[in-house]
Amino acid sequence: MEKYYFKVTDYLHIACTGKHSVKLILRKKGSYIGEIVILNGVLWNAVDKSGNGEDAFLRLIFKKNIEVESFDTDDNSVERLIKKDWEEILMKAVADRDKNKWENKKNIENGSSKNMNISVIIEQGLDCLMRRDYKNAIKIFSDLNEMYPGNILIRSKLDKLKELGFGDNSVSE
Repeated sequence: MEKYYFKVTDYLHIACTGKHSVKLILRKKGSYIGEIVILNGVLWNAVDKSGNGEDAFLRLIFKKNIEVESFDTDDNSVERLIKKDWEEILMKAVADRDKNKWENKKNIENGSSKNMNISVIIEQGLDCLMRRDYKNAIKIFSDLNEMYPGNILIRSKLDKLKELGFGDNSVSE
């Protein structure tokens, strides 16, 4: 077994377009986080700690900083829980992420009452970043991430702080 550090989507693309049968084992810092099974180029199943099927696949596919191990498999006993084509699932997931990003930006710009508070708090976090007050910035963005877990802007700031060596490594999971 050789380890290569490509994105999960790279392995998926190679396996599906090449009509390979593989089991992708995903780990973060050496700990198992899930697996994806592809049989004869067809996305078959995915499993993580929260479940299986398409939902597990979507949770796994966008994880960052993970190791992927690829094993040949011919295990036809695995139940097929993913019925859609892998490209269709990915395209919809990317479109949903873009739509959420656009809607969050639009709501903040419009200053709706719910998002006005988030906008003010985000500004406080950005001010901390500009002052290089990373300790308070990580606290503000971590708190916001708990309240608004789908917010792309908040997640991107947490990821940036992590790249700089600050914050909890599990934030982007």
